Amino acid sequence: MAARARTLNKKTLRTYGETRRADTWRLATMNFLLHGVSPALDLKRSPPWHDGPGRAPLESFDIVLANPPFNMSDPGRGERGEGQWAYGAPPLDNDNLAWVQHCLAKLREGGRAGIIMPNRAGNSGHKAEQSIRRNLVERGVVDCVVALPAQLFTGAAVPVSVWIPTLLTMSNAGATEEKASSTSSCPPGSG
Repeated sequence: MAARARTLNKKTLRTYGETRRADTWRLATMNFLLHGVSPALDLKRSPPWHDGPGRAPLESFDIVLANPPFNMSDPGRGERGEGQWAYGAPPLDNDNLAWVQHCLAKLREGGRAGIIMPNRAGNSGHKAEQSIRRNLVERGVVDCVVALPAQLFTGAAVPVSVWIPTLLTMSNAGATEEKASSTSSCPPGSG
């Protein structure tokens, strides 16, 4: 990706990233440098949705790629106000959909993300997570979810998928809402 990005319309590739793990920071920095990209990567101690000095830049991005920690809980354990979350407040005991919403919040209009998620994020029975998933789908944000082969990642036996959401432009948002309202549902067992 880095090599191709350098040749597209002579556009400069700018990066930003953050992690809580020093080993991840070192590997990502090395990977970017090997591909001729100057990285802007920060070590952070709290989840990115916690406001505070030194947090992620306020700018938005065309592409967001994330492999967040799976099924983790917010170490701050503070209240999650409904207004802070565009698609609904995630439960305190699981940050999966907090990460999805954080990635969406960092996308520029028309931007696209690729987020590695445990399959549980797509089928959890938790009421708040069901509501968030419904809002993501009804607002036309989720382009697709791709199931990956079992045990793809070493050290993680959790089955995973890649979520591909897109932050719609205002002109596309109306068309998506109109399409969603005119779509009929399939009866059970029909496919």
